[in-house]
Order: sequence, then C-alpha cells, then structure tokens
Amino acid sequence: VGPLYSTVQDLLATSTDLFAAMQGSGLWRLPLLPLAVEAADARVQSCRFTCENSFPNPVHSLTQIRYNLTAGARVQIVIYNPLGCEVRQFDEGRKDAGHFGVVWDARDAKGGALPEGVYFCRVRIQFSDMDLVVSPPQKIMVVR
Repeated sequence: VGPLYSTVQDLLATSTDLFAAMQGSGLWRLPLLPLAVEAADARVQSCRFTCENSFPNPVHSLTQIRYNLTAGARVQIVIYNPLGCEVRQFDEGRKDAGHFGVVWDARDAKGGALPEGVYFCRVRIQFSDMDLVVSPPQKIMVVR
C-alpha cells in the first residue's frame, strides 16, 4: 500500500467514482461500490436507533460520529476506505438508551494517518442475538 500512495499526484472523489492521477501512469478511475445494508427489519432501524451526520465533515484532524438509541444495544462503528476495506473499528460495547458519539482522528487501526480522500462510516447495532441493524454508509471526507 505504501508505494501506491507515494506515486499518487492527485485524488478526486465523486459520488460514484474515485479518480487518481498517478505519476507516470496517467489517470485511474475506481468505481465506488455501495456497501450492502444488513438490516433485518426496517421498522427496527427507524424506531430504535438513528445515526447523525459526522461533524465536522470534511475532517482535518477530528470528527465526531453520533448516534441515538431508544433501547439498549451493542454498538460497533466501522470506518471503510473507498474499496470497502475496514480501516478502523470502534467497539462501543453495550449501551443503554441515549445519545452517544465517538471521536475519530482520521487514523487507521494502527494509529497511522490516513491519506486524503473519501471514507465511509457504518454504525452496527445489535439489540439481540438475531436482531442486527446496520446504518446506511455515511461519507466522510478527510482533507489534510
């Protein structure tokens, strides 16, 4: 992964594609694939939890990912790169009903600063063993 980032001259993201200008290799287009939603029941998502937009966005150093629960649940927040690879995960454990947030420092799981670009955040809520709800992906733009 390191050598690829060192040759990228410029990045541009649209809602459907990621364009990378590569030194000596021209322009590359990578289609952004939507991440699948794993909602067991749409009624559960609408009545038991909501996910707010991260703030601030675009992110220079820190952003807060906020969510609300109307019932107790296990919570996990996952950040993905444009290729759908997980770059960071926050296991919030079991939370009671209420308003919560996680601060993300635009770093990967090993503490390395992520390059500029579009990332996606999903909140996974598990109310019971069979009741898993995943939020639609939120776009978070990292700028340095």
